[in-house]
Amino acid sequence: MRFLPLARSAALLAALLAASAAQAQLKAPATPAAPPPAGAPQGAPQGGQQPNMPDPLSKDFRACVQKVQDAGQATKQADPAAAQACFSAETKRQEGKIAGSAQRIGKSLNPAEKKRFDDANGAWRQFRDTECAFFADPKGGPIESANNAQCALDRTIKRALDIEGLSLAMAEREAAAKAAAAPPAAPAPSAAPAPGAPPAKK
Repeated sequence: MRFLPLARSAALLAALLAASAAQAQLKAPATPAAPPPAGAPQGAPQGGQQPNMPDPLSKDFRACVQKVQDAGQATKQADPAAAQACFSAETKRQEGKIAGSAQRIGKSLNPAEKKRFDDANGAWRQFRDTECAFFADPKGGPIESANNAQCALDRTIKRALDIEGLSLAMAEREAAAKAAAAPPAAPAPSAAPAPGAPPAKK
């Protein structure tokens, strides 16, 4: 079974690369908008558009894809192996993001939670590899290998965004717990009247 139709020309390979880039253009969950000021009418504009979410793909990946596309157009010959190299290198970068977020999350978990979290990550990785092998054999020909690598990149980007969102949520929860546990600030002492000063008039 093929993840994408067989690319037998530079034009189709370019389409494959473009499809991968389009699929990977996933946006991180938008930050909730700040509540409107007190007294502001409901539904009033909040003063500007939401900022654009960062591109989850690295500049190195985009440069790699562009290079493969340019070479394919110049030679009129598809190079699935070069495309696979782009996909595989970006997958490793995205896995690095997952590892960093997972390490931050692990610091906030107790041993039982940490084990469940590690088990979930292991199960996700097995699912990704099994699903992508169903779509395209990683040990097949150059086209199949490129399709498999593209599938792995797509799934890994989604996981990196999910784990990053969880890391941010855990950090906010921990900060809120620390703020709630902090003792209330002592009221500032009122200034005592100077000796011999007349009493304040009522």
